[in-house]
Amino acid sequence: MSSDRFDELARTLAQPMPRRRALRLGAGMVLAAAFPWLRPGAAGAAPEQDCAGRDELCPTAGHVNCGHSTAGQTGACCCYCCATADECGGDGGFCCPPALRCADTCCNPGEICQGSTCVSCPVEQLCGDNCCPEGQTCEDGACVPCTEEQRCGSKCCAAGQVCADQSLGLCCVKGWKVCRAGLSGVAKCCPPGDECCFNRSTRTIQCCDKPKQFCNSHGTCECHHGERCRSRCCGPHEHCSKGKCCPKGEVNCEGRCCKKPCCNGVCCGPGKFCSGSGRFAFCKAAAR
Repeated sequence: MSSDRFDELARTLAQPMPRRRALRLGAGMVLAAAFPWLRPGAAGAAPEQDCAGRDELCPTAGHVNCGHSTAGQTGACCCYCCATADECGGDGGFCCPPALRCADTCCNPGEICQGSTCVSCPVEQLCGDNCCPEGQTCEDGACVPCTEEQRCGSKCCAAGQVCADQSLGLCCVKGWKVCRAGLSGVAKCCPPGDECCFNRSTRTIQCCDKPKQFCNSHGTCECHHGERCRSRCCGPHEHCSKGKCCPKGEVNCEGRCCKKPCCNGVCCGPGKFCSGSGRFAFCKAAAR
């Protein structure tokens, strides 16, 4: 605080004033010292405000404040909460997993960063920060030429795989079997204990996980017992919750099975309920 401001404050406090006004003035001084961005003119002095570190604005327990919700955004503080501190990155502050970060952009899954630009890359050609061209394979995050033993048509088999069909470029894990539907260009690698399941209407093949599954007359894998949950079969004491087998009475909370309620990806503990909505929802203790 400057000496002029201090002298002005001293003169103000020396004047007679109602008790309520004095308390209000004292509270304002405390707030201004603790939260400098609340002072008049603070926003004008620093147009590019930084939200980082102000975790009290994050409604979800365990999340961190990351600044702006859009890559490259500056100006007035528009705070956004990330699940982990590692996801905060890029100019302006935004949530992005480190593997998808590309300068001030967040790449989509299946894209890689090349020259500060997100480029599309097939999953089988992803290799760390590189996209291997056909005829090369990935070894320790680097694209290397395909050896004669690894070559399989236009594909290059990875370590631990063998070429099962040169014409299709089909690479299988060593020891797996090739399921063929008798249709041109249709084949799939399945574990040795699985049942090959052919669907002629969709021209697809599924690997049914025996003994939990069997191939029905429609050419799809069906569960012997329990509920089907995507490609899995839930056990007798489980049910399918958003594509995951969870114990009965529990729900899939962004990959975790937990008892209700699930609040913005967090399992609320006993005696808590979900308050708010969307990404601003948080677990709150019930009033006693």
